[in-house]
Amino acid sequence: MTRYDKIKSMSVEEVAQVIMDKDITDAFCKGSGGCDWSTKLEEIGEKECLKCCVEWLNAELGEVASSAEATD
Repeated sequence: MTRYDKIKSMSVEEVAQVIMDKDITDAFCKGSGGCDWSTKLEEIGEKECLKCCVEWLNAELGEVASSAEATD
């Protein structure tokens, strides 16, 4: 299995978790639920941030998800 195959086999939740773990959400994470990365993760809760990231990943290109602003 190649690295690319591994990524393709991941669920959207797994991809979202990797994005959060690598702290590469700045470009899109401007959620309406108080989750804008200017607030500490501990204050918001990881589940809320994960939910926001999953929503962003599931949004169409150029579409603004309800909890995350897409910058595609």
